[in-house]
Amino acid sequence: RTFNLKGVICTPGNTAGGGHYIYFSYENGNVKDPVAYDDGRVYNVKQPYTNNRINTKGYVFLYEKEKEKV
Repeated sequence: RTFNLKGVICTPGNTAGGGHYIYFSYENGNVKDPVAYDDGRVYNVKQPYTNNRINTKGYVFLYEKEKEKV
């Protein structure tokens, strides 16, 4: 089975116990420039900022299972 990363919920703070969260969406399979949903703001983000944020502050990782080929 193969799973593709669809998005990551990150917290800019030091813990996931509360506060502010940002969702990075890999819309249309675009893993190089994800879309950030940050309260009322929606914007594209460039690497390596996203990788650093996800690797250090990733809280929830959302995957989609690829459909099996028949």
